[in-house]
Amino acid sequence: MVAHEVYAQIYNETVMTVCVAYSYEDASKVARAVYGENALAVDCLQYPCEAGDKYIDGIFYKSDGITPIKYVPTQEQQVARLTEELTAAQLALAEQYEANLALQEEVTNTQLALAEIYEGMEV
Repeated sequence: MVAHEVYAQIYNETVMTVCVAYSYEDASKVARAVYGENALAVDCLQYPCEAGDKYIDGIFYKSDGITPIKYVPTQEQQVARLTEELTAAQLALAEQYEANLALQEEVTNTQLALAEIYEGMEV
């Protein structure tokens, strides 16, 4: 459960302020009351934006309007991604282990064949 939410209050594609609110509706009402009917609130909890940054076509940008602000994943998303990476690494290690076992068996068979050849050479 999230106790509070963080919103950027946007007016004319510019982040005017970042605020904490209980809901989107509350943040939007305040944005419109302070900046006018065209103002809006946008959830920015996962974006390190600040006043003066831009919000253009659903994307946060630094104040230059060119450099995108990177999304910061939640802890849950980070754990999920790391779990996926760990699972992939474990599968790769298992495949490598199986390949090594197969190679070891080939080496053993080659050694046995060489021993038989060597024994056959002794008369």
